[in-house]
Amino acid sequence: MDHIHSNTMEDVRIPDRHLSLEERGMMQALHRQGLSLRNIAAAVGCAHTTVFYELRRGTPEQKSKHGRAPQYMAKRGQKAYAMNRKNSRKPCKIDHDDGEPFIQWMVEQVRQGEQAIYAGSDPLY
Repeated sequence: MDHIHSNTMEDVRIPDRHLSLEERGMMQALHRQGLSLRNIAAAVGCAHTTVFYELRRGTPEQKSKHGRAPQYMAKRGQKAYAMNRKNSRKPCKIDHDDGEPFIQWMVEQVRQGEQAIYAGSDPLY
């Protein structure tokens, strides 16, 4: 493009987005080189607190006082992130045991395939 300030070719991280595995891998490599949190954050394009929390999330606890200190691994950070995201969702209220008996019966019937919920002439499920 002829324009200096074109926004179509920039390879810049979008703020307020979750970290990708590539960004976590970049953090891992830079952390092993001994860079500070702020330098890593500047290279990745995020806040230094994001780097701090990510390094804490992806580093396992040391099991004993002897031996090597555990190091950050991007795959471990990604796995912890996925587990936290999975557990952050609200449970479905329709599956609770304290719900109305009719609703529990209807949910069971639909799951067994004996009943269908209709809206007009088409089934909803």
